[in-house]
Amino acid sequence: MAEGRKLRVGLIGAGWIGQHHGQNVIANPHAELAAVYNPGEQKAKSFLQRSGCRAAVCRSLEELLKRDDVEAVVIASPNAAHAEQAIAAAQAGKHIYLEKPMAITLEQCRRIADAVR
Repeated sequence: MAEGRKLRVGLIGAGWIGQHHGQNVIANPHAELAAVYNPGEQKAKSFLQRSGCRAAVCRSLEELLKRDDVEAVVIASPNAAHAEQAIAAAQAGKHIYLEKPMAITLEQCRRIADAVR
């Protein structure tokens, strides 16, 4: 990353833990929260309003992953969604920070690792 340039991050999941991760991105001087996706769009909007962040609210995971200004994602959605979302993010060429557990099954974990490779 170039000196002075911030990593542009997309947040997937604006629930309790997602909001904590989002606040950490906002507080990081080397990162910028670019976009947020949550299936209940109002939760994403409320989080951004409370935090004072002007990130975009995406209506779908696909919309967030298509954004050129999102270089990396934080996946903080319900555990059962991790595998599908991480694989989609890898296929979209995004860097991934994946909340634990990585996935529900060992096979899902292997599929994520294969997608990242």
